[in-house]
Amino acid sequence: MFEEHMFTLVILWALGIAAISLYYIVQLPEETDEDSKAREEGYENIAQIAEERIRRVIDNENSGQTELGNQDLDLDLGFKVFSLEDTNFVKWSSPEDVEELKEQMRLQENPWKPDSDKESVIFEILLKEGFTPNAQISEVKDLSSTHRIEEDERELFICLEDEVDESVVDGLEIQSETKFVCKDSALSDTSKQNLSEKVSLKAI
Repeated sequence: MFEEHMFTLVILWALGIAAISLYYIVQLPEETDEDSKAREEGYENIAQIAEERIRRVIDNENSGQTELGNQDLDLDLGFKVFSLEDTNFVKWSSPEDVEELKEQMRLQENPWKPDSDKESVIFEILLKEGFTPNAQISEVKDLSSTHRIEEDERELFICLEDEVDESVVDGLEIQSETKFVCKDSALSDTSKQNLSEKVSLKAI
């Protein structure tokens, strides 16, 4: 067992003000000692221990084992975990000859790397567009692989489809100042022009 009493108090204090604020915990993934109890239990770094401690506090809260757990409070006890990684997008490398240029152009047909997962791409885009990790994300039923991002009365649409039907986008009734992000290759030149006149289009 970890000595987590002080950590629990910190989390409970944060939960107590959850109705009026959000908070972030940043932990460097410092490796645990190879002969430590933590490593023996499968925790390779301190960040993994921090995640487990938060889960335990939330479990205790949900089971009513804490002071707050016995109160009628409407608290969101979920949490997200992010790790710092390289970009999901294909990087442009300056070609030295025609063949390398052709290869670079081919790679740019799909703006993100083949091994990138959808969720990581969505979060990277929304962060670059000025939203926070706490933004609300919902799927758009009328357009597959499309998500609506909402935060502080701001809105963003992210479409990961290989082809985008202009008429379907029209049906979403997106405000002209709202940004719509999609693949450059998903739209014809005509569709890009038409959509640019209706929404704030960003083709990547």
